Amino acid sequence: AFSMITSGSDPLEAVIAGVNIVELDPEETGVGYGGLPNELGVVELDAAVMDGRAHRGAGVAGLQNVRHPTKVARRLIRTPEATAEAPLDHVRPVASARTAAHLP
Repeated sequence: AFSMITSGSDPLEAVIAGVNIVELDPEETGVGYGGLPNELGVVELDAAVMDGRAHRGAGVAGLQNVRHPTKVARRLIRTPEATAEAPLDHVRPVASARTAAHLP
């Protein structure tokens, strides 16, 4: 990633290349392939990217069976059809307000 930045590559591509290394590391339990599973035993990944030059950003959440969620988010900001109003009804909530507040 550093060599990409110093050689004049697209900064967003360089950063994503650096993040992809961590996403594939099975020993890294905070993000990516080695991430800890949710309460159902499924690893779900989130990512967000921003391109400051284009003034665009995108994020994804709850992805399963994807090795590079950053690449999915990047694809969204490079797709003219993508909108900020994408439906989120397919994303399972992390916790309900009742669970988060520990209410009976």
